[in-house]
Amino acid sequence: MAGPYPTLCPGPAPLYHIGSGAYPRGPNLFSGTAGIMIRFPPWLAFTRNRPFPLGKILGALVGLSGGFVGLLGGLVIGHLLDELYKQWATDRQIGLYFENPGKSSFYEPQPGLGAFCALGTLLVTHSVSGDTGQGASKRRSGIDGALVTETVERAALRAFPFEYGEDPHPFIESFCRIAAQRLGFINGDLLAESLYARLPSVESRRRAFTALRFLATTVETAKEAERLGLAEEAGTVEPEDDPWIVLGLPKNAPVEEVKATFRRLAVQFHPDGFQNLEAYRQERITEAFMKIESAYRRIMDDRGGS
Repeated sequence: MAGPYPTLCPGPAPLYHIGSGAYPRGPNLFSGTAGIMIRFPPWLAFTRNRPFPLGKILGALVGLSGGFVGLLGGLVIGHLLDELYKQWATDRQIGLYFENPGKSSFYEPQPGLGAFCALGTLLVTHSVSGDTGQGASKRRSGIDGALVTETVERAALRAFPFEYGEDPHPFIESFCRIAAQRLGFINGDLLAESLYARLPSVESRRRAFTALRFLATTVETAKEAERLGLAEEAGTVEPEDDPWIVLGLPKNAPVEEVKATFRRLAVQFHPDGFQNLEAYRQERITEAFMKIESAYRRIMDDRGGS
């Protein structure tokens, strides 16, 4: 893995950067008030991912009623509103990715860090509360969020080779916070597959999946980790030539299950979702996608094309 470059759809600047630098280490000053933006009318959505300074313009117009000083104050308030909206839009993108992993449009210091933090939060919270269902977010209210983040961060620092001087804490804190808010809706199965796909090598997979496995501190959570494919061996086994192994299906699987599995894997590993990775990583994804297509064709040919 390379250094601190925008890996996934970097855009003109990482959305997590507020003003001239990343928002400060520690509590996210914008996380509590960013929810206010949800109440804005839907037509404001056209400003998403566009450099249209709507907040500044509205603030300036309101400030004109108070003269020059009011104008300056309105511009400042408008700027803060713009930054709040950027923060809310980014949080929403991350949350949607956690619920339905696929192509992501947010910045990660290292490929797969977001999925890693979400899975880590899921496992740590399950170890503490014993629940990751729909009511998990409410039950988590008695769990120290800082402790969860600290635990996941230690695992992430072991799993990802961050560059010297790089501070991933703001990103890890945000990923863990958003995952904790959506615990009951996180798609752990697809996140595990997405993480596997984004990691560039067998060694990086081994490090990441082993680090996650050690976050499972109870028997029940260990079983959940194994079900998600987070056992230590999962990071070291490459797909074999057997088409059933490639698709992860038993040889007696019905045709409907074969088709459904192929559709899911085809979406997950489609090269179009990884165009912003480095060339050699795109090649790995393309190879995996071709193996999936080939395995599906072989199985369907053996079944008589039904």
